[in-house]
Order: sequence, then structure tokens, then C-alpha cells
Amino acid sequence: NDLDDYRDSEYQAIDFSYTGETLDGSLAWELRLFETESEDKSYDPVGSNPDYWDDGGLAYKSKVEQTGAQAQIAGELDVVHLVTGVDWYDYDVKGTFSPQHSEFETLAGFVLAKSRFFEDRLIVDAGLRYEYSEVEMIKPNGNTEDHDRLISSFGVAYLLNDHLKVRAHYGEAFKVPGADQLA
Repeated sequence: NDLDDYRDSEYQAIDFSYTGETLDGSLAWELRLFETESEDKSYDPVGSNPDYWDDGGLAYKSKVEQTGAQAQIAGELDVVHLVTGVDWYDYDVKGTFSPQHSEFETLAGFVLAKSRFFEDRLIVDAGLRYEYSEVEMIKPNGNTEDHDRLISSFGVAYLLNDHLKVRAHYGEAFKVPGADQLA
């Protein structure tokens, strides 16, 4: 344990959100805009490592700026509760290690449907999400890769009584590779 190592972290965020609905409550919506910034620095002074490993006092710095927007609309269509919307995220990442500068941008659209049957005891839901992402490694090598996926989910729940529910859910996920994985 090296007691003179330390880390400084800073985080700032601003978030605007607007929600509303029609007078009869048949449609509801939410809009959200946000921006965050985080900065981390770690320090390891030279010559004080108890295991005698001297890494030269290498300090690590990273700064991540994120901007994003989300919009969704929800409503009832006969026996189906429907939610649809879009997500947009933009990250700018700078750090000490390779890649030293990268940018990520993601645009996605989704739809989720939910219905109840047999006196609301059987609940069925299904969803689709299409996501397009682009990763750009600006420094050192200037490489760009993009990825897109159609992701689905399906679930079913049955209320055996007022206190007991049985459910099953299937869902897919996708994580965009990080710039360090693509560098």
C-alpha cells in the first residue's frame, strides 16, 4: 500500500427535463437535455513505492465531456400501452494513455409495447431498439469505426394471486467497443 498516492476527481452536470401530457391523459411525453464533464487525475510520487517498483511518478489524467438528448412519447392504443422515443449521446474523451483523444456518438430509436390480458393477470411486453454508434480515435492514429444493431426484448408475467407473480424475460444487449479496445 503506497500511502502517498492519491487521486483528484471532479464532476459537473447540468440537466434540463420537460414532461407533459394531453388534457385527457391519453398521451404523455418527456424531453431531456444534459451535459456532464468529469476529470480524474491520479498521482504516484517517485521513489516512495513500498514494493520498490518505480514507475517514474507517472500520473494519469482523463477528461470526459458528455452531451445528450432524449425524447419519448407514451400512450394507450386500445389494449396496448406504447412507448416510443429517441436517444442521442456524444462523448469526447481525453486521457494520458492510448488513445489520448477519442469521440463516441450514438443515435438510437426504440419502441416498447405492453398489454394485459385475463383480468390484468397476464402481462406481455415486447420491445425493439435500433442503435447506431460511431467511435473515432483522433489521437494517435485517427481511426473510425461504426456499429449498428437491432436489439429486441420480450417478457411475460402472470399474477398467480395478489402476492405472487411468475415471470420470464428475454433481452438482448450491445455495448459499443471502447476506443482502447479498437486502438
